[in-house]
Amino acid sequence: MNLEFFGKAVPLAGQRKPMLPRVMINPGATLNWYKAERLNNGRWLITEWMRNSCHNPMQVGTNSVCVVDNWGDYVEVDNWGPAWR
Repeated sequence: MNLEFFGKAVPLAGQRKPMLPRVMINPGATLNWYKAERLNNGRWLITEWMRNSCHNPMQVGTNSVCVVDNWGDYVEVDNWGPAWR
């Protein structure tokens, strides 16, 4: 390397800087979460979400229609099938 010409160490042709290690995401460690949306008839639409490999949220699972019982728990009354159809 010619330090006099550039004033700093410059890699020669064919020499590259070492690449930084890429962060690998464990595909088995996905985080799923649920969203509850209130419908017009007093029922709740429960949907399941997760992030894909590009970190974009995507809907997975089924769409469940639920009501709230006397103890505040969701009780499924209808299943609208897979989210991707």
